[in-house]
Amino acid sequence: MEQSTEIDLGEEGLSFKEIALGLFKKCSEKLSVELRGGYHYYSKGVDGSGGETYVVDTREEACNCIMSYALVILPKFDKVMKESFRVFEVKLDKLKAEFIDSTSVDEEIILGLDHYETKEDMLLLETFKIKKLELFVTLFKDLSLCTARCKYFTFGGGTFE
Repeated sequence: MEQSTEIDLGEEGLSFKEIALGLFKKCSEKLSVELRGGYHYYSKGVDGSGGETYVVDTREEACNCIMSYALVILPKFDKVMKESFRVFEVKLDKLKAEFIDSTSVDEEIILGLDHYETKEDMLLLETFKIKKLELFVTLFKDLSLCTARCKYFTFGGGTFE
């Protein structure tokens, strides 16, 4: 019988399985809200004071959460998931490159909305973010299938094998 490399410290939340499934739950929660772009909210107080608040882009939060989950369970990927992740990375790189090549901004990275001045560039950025989210949702579906194949959802003792 193969020995596990996992150490159970007897503390809730410290096992690999708990960490992984905690991230899986967080990804599910991030995907279950209204997914929209971020924006600046300007408020004016009664006394004339006010301020600016940035409301986060929930699409980016979901994508970042899914990537965190993928990176945590990367050592547990089976052959199918390794190929799915490789394809995901190729598609993401291509999507980024196409966006950067399409905009009028001379940059090598994707910037925030404030850096794109033309309506065409803003529309390209919005389209990029929607396509990126779709790509990450597909990745999450593949991660979920991998999680099930590896029996991560099984209750009871034991470790990830």
